[in-house]
Amino acid sequence: MTEDNLGRHSTSKTDETIEIIGKLIREDRRLSIRGLAEITGIDKECVHQILHESFNVHKVYAKMMPKLLTPEQKESRMNICTDILNNIDTDPGLLDTVITCDESLEAVKAKAMEILNQLTEADFQYYFQQWKSRMERCSDHQEEIIEGEKVVAVTGNYS
Repeated sequence: MTEDNLGRHSTSKTDETIEIIGKLIREDRRLSIRGLAEITGIDKECVHQILHESFNVHKVYAKMMPKLLTPEQKESRMNICTDILNNIDTDPGLLDTVITCDESLEAVKAKAMEILNQLTEADFQYYFQQWKSRMERCSDHQEEIIEGEKVVAVTGNYS
């Protein structure tokens, strides 16, 4: 490094390196700045700058985490809230189907049993097969599956 570019990392901070670092942190969020620097051959300070400026990622309890929602997450949440607000007028009981953090586990179980008891055996079998099919697709893909306006996510194996 010459005296002219001492302390500058302009050659390391390119669109290509930003893309590589982004791919690495999406694959393994547990990677440290040091680990990313070793993998990419980029200076640790430059890796830190890329994470902070390009991905809005900050250190939290020794892990790198996004500080804010992505634009896609914000849009998705806004769409869900708008749909709920738009449907309240046509379905006054809609909010009764939403589980809030204020409800106890017993209240949630009681409401679930009330709804299940209203289903016929044929309805139950149909909805169970639909649920099982969705969970298998999620499990096979290890990610979210978007169906219409609903997002179905899986965190475990439901085989």
